[in-house]
Amino acid sequence: MKMETEMKTLDHYKALPYRRRVELVREADGQEYFVASVVELPGVEADGSTPYEAHFHLQHAFEDYLIAMLKWGEEIPEPELEIIPADGRPNAG
Repeated sequence: MKMETEMKTLDHYKALPYRRRVELVREADGQEYFVASVVELPGVEADGSTPYEAHFHLQHAFEDYLIAMLKWGEEIPEPELEIIPADGRPNAG
């Protein structure tokens, strides 16, 4: 049986719940800035003088990454969803 592959779009990936992290960086000379990154996509990061500026720049880096990967036909990792039951207790497997 032949499997059909679904062509995923830029909008598909932008709608997924990728986790973002913003870290404060302190240089030896006392300079501080923020680096924002997409947890599931190593290397997709941006910086800024505030957490908000870093996150803003990250949005552009994230979209540029997705566009390039789609253009080149490369696989794009998707985030995994962590599902927590309403009672907050993990499921015993």
